[in-house]
Amino acid sequence: MADGSPERRRTPRTPRTSHRVVSLGVIGLAAVALVAVGVLVGMLVLPEQVPASAVPDAGGGTVAASTQVYDGAKQATATPVVTEERVLRSPASGVVTASGCEPGGVLASGSAAMWVDNQPVVALATSLPMWRDLSSGAKGADVSAVQTELVRLGYHLTVTGVWDWTTRTQVQALWTSLGATSTDGSLARAAQLWLPAPQVAVSACAAQVGDPVAMGQDLVSLAGGLRSMTVANPPGAGYVATFADHAAPLDDQGVITDPDFLASVEASAQYAWAMGPSGQKSVPVTLSLAQPLEVLVVPPSALVPSGGAAAAGCVVAEDGSLIHVTVVSSSLGKTMVSVTDGPALTRVQVRPDSGVTCS
Repeated sequence: MADGSPERRRTPRTPRTSHRVVSLGVIGLAAVALVAVGVLVGMLVLPEQVPASAVPDAGGGTVAASTQVYDGAKQATATPVVTEERVLRSPASGVVTASGCEPGGVLASGSAAMWVDNQPVVALATSLPMWRDLSSGAKGADVSAVQTELVRLGYHLTVTGVWDWTTRTQVQALWTSLGATSTDGSLARAAQLWLPAPQVAVSACAAQVGDPVAMGQDLVSLAGGLRSMTVANPPGAGYVATFADHAAPLDDQGVITDPDFLASVEASAQYAWAMGPSGQKSVPVTLSLAQPLEVLVVPPSALVPSGGAAAAGCVVAEDGSLIHVTVVSSSLGKTMVSVTDGPALTRVQVRPDSGVTCS
């Protein structure tokens, strides 16, 4: 400086606005944190929102009951019954007066293979071929075999191994269905043609109407191939089996004999693999009800059990009336029932009064 005094240095001053920016940033972060804590507390304290359709009426304690079609579809396996080419021989001697044999046709158990001297010769697919005459009092495995096949054919008797009165009456019914003029309920060896399967394909007939036949003479030539299938653990009558869009009914023992169904299976790759050297000797099929049911879908808590049959029960309607139902199926928190009696239901009570009983 001109006067010789030392130069005075000035320290720059920090603008006050920077302090205010920092303060506002801290306050903002704190506010965000408080809001987040509030949301978390709200989530922990406030109840979960439930769809209105799933909330029972506050006053009546009821829920909506919906309807749907139930076909009981499930997967199963069926074991093929395969027969080889073979010849069936006549069990009787006489003149063929009528014939049920047709080349290229089918011969089914329970039908008349032919008439000899105007008397029917019944075809029966028994597990044991007949070797004697069977009549009142006869006992043994051959009797059981005949009884078992009669049951499969729909005749009402119990397999006892004894040719009793019930067996005689059912054999009489069989003979009557075939056109026999008189019968005492017995089954002569000469009156039964044994079949290796419930249904067989005929390739040739050795005897024509008017031909004389002798016992042991060649009578029917059978083509080999798939003749029937048996479903494991059959559900009983009223079900059908489906394979490649072909459906066929099951009998009580789970046997399938429908020709179109069997032809579809026999032509498939699954069948070729199953019957191959490394195959499982079974074919997958789908089982379902022949007549699907319209069922009511209710929560399990709406069902009042019955003291009788396991599948029987009741539900309580919105007006408090007791409706008898049959349990069809239950899974994934819902129970499907068919209404045994009573009006159509739209709502049912859940957890009805413990004093309610179904009888």
